[in-house]
Amino acid sequence: MTSSAFASVPVSDYVRDGLAVFLLLISMFMVWTYGTTPSGSVAATRIDVILITLVSMFSVAIPYLWRSGVFGQAWDYRRTQLARLAANAPYFVLVVVYLILELINRSGLGPAMAFGLAGAILAAQPRRAELGSAAADATTDKRWGIALLGFAVLVGVLSVIQFIERMALVASGEWAGTLATVLLAAANVALLVWTAIGASRGHNLRRLIGLGVGVAGTGMALLALIPAVTVVSLIFQAFSPGLSVFFWLAFGALAASPSVARICTHAEPRDSNGALARTRVLTTLAVIVLGLLVVVSALVLISYATYAGYGVAANTVPWVVVIFLAVVGAVGGFVAKSALNQHTRQSYLVTAGYAAVLFILGLVIVIMAATSQMVWNGTLGLLVAFALPAALVLSMFGSASQREAFRAADHGGHSGFTFENPAPVWSQPESTTPEVTYQPSDAFQPAPEVHSAPGSEPAMQGGGTVVQVDEELARILAESADPASPPARLYEIAAQYPQARALIAGNPAAYPALLTWLAEQRDPEIDAALAQRRE
Repeated sequence: MTSSAFASVPVSDYVRDGLAVFLLLISMFMVWTYGTTPSGSVAATRIDVILITLVSMFSVAIPYLWRSGVFGQAWDYRRTQLARLAANAPYFVLVVVYLILELINRSGLGPAMAFGLAGAILAAQPRRAELGSAAADATTDKRWGIALLGFAVLVGVLSVIQFIERMALVASGEWAGTLATVLLAAANVALLVWTAIGASRGHNLRRLIGLGVGVAGTGMALLALIPAVTVVSLIFQAFSPGLSVFFWLAFGALAASPSVARICTHAEPRDSNGALARTRVLTTLAVIVLGLLVVVSALVLISYATYAGYGVAANTVPWVVVIFLAVVGAVGGFVAKSALNQHTRQSYLVTAGYAAVLFILGLVIVIMAATSQMVWNGTLGLLVAFALPAALVLSMFGSASQREAFRAADHGGHSGFTFENPAPVWSQPESTTPEVTYQPSDAFQPAPEVHSAPGSEPAMQGGGTVVQVDEELARILAESADPASPPARLYEIAAQYPQARALIAGNPAAYPALLTWLAEQRDPEIDAALAQRRE
């Protein structure tokens, strides 16, 4: 029985095609360029936009026609890839033309281009079922990796031009507001370039962040379509640089390319717990976003102080509150990041609690931005309230394997804190005059030798008997120094027994990722063992 020609097409390819058509279709009902009319020019009223959109939508059908045999036996998957790309090339060319016209005319480009460009990119990229082996299609994969990086560079060039045009229009006294705008634009470009460079070099975490940028941008772009929502804007203006989500949708579409996904290696991060390593990076991004909120709000307050000299009164209270909330969130980020170094169940819980704190702080900032005309903080507030908490939770509990890692994680009892009273080094007798029994046969017998951790004393009971737990610790320490111990066992010991980490640092069986993690603990004994290991 002959199998269907579509049997090898995965569900993700159908989803990608459907999303591409959806984005292209809804863009037809949005403003393409504003021009001189207040309502702007809708894409469906422009013949050039209609034609290129229809061609891009048709390109989605090319692989299905090929699999149906319409193009004949001489047509192969490589021609399908090139046909997709060629059919969407007019859309890309028209976008570049309108960007150049905007830099000249300063009329403003609307959300139709943001949504349509993302749809055209999704329609142009090859599907998983249209890719050969990694070796056979290395050129195709490289092409899309370069496209991701090139797009980020293009956004950077446009931001520089926007800054130059702004400087030509804004009065010289408004330096604080201009500096805040430049910082936001620089942060926007830095995020895209940093993500694109990492993804093009094979870092899958950077690619996932790029996907997150696209998802977050899509959510905020949909909010921007609501006239009553003023916290985020989806307009590209030649004289207005800043933290704009205008290009985020297209960037996320590029990061979602199967070719880019194949470039990225799915190797684990530097430490052995991939979920916590990803969460650590996301926590750092959260601290950076909160830091931007502090700096931008402070610059706005300086700008208001300048305006006050001209008799202009401004409500500075919301900006002061935002600074306070952002500082609290940034401090919480450092605490959460410190907890992540412990690799325990508490690490997950502390970070999940930090995600909840971000949601609350961000929601307050968004509400204040909506009621106080804090347009600069709108996008940042939405990121803090929704995008970053969702990313943190998904990085720890987003898959079945991550949830299983959480259930199997150590409870963290070795961290030094416990609700139970620790065993005293010397227990005191209940009576002030304890009864002592003298046994001559034991008078000159040496006490059993116990190997305890450096800097600690063996726990003793009232009669001088060594507690059984020290024998277990001695066995653990011996196992930590044994070169025959399995690497996985050394990881377990390092996570549960801080006393054994110095011995593990000197064990030849310790693997590089574990040694890197040990070096991050900043323990003098561990550092000495590592230094001796390198000699």
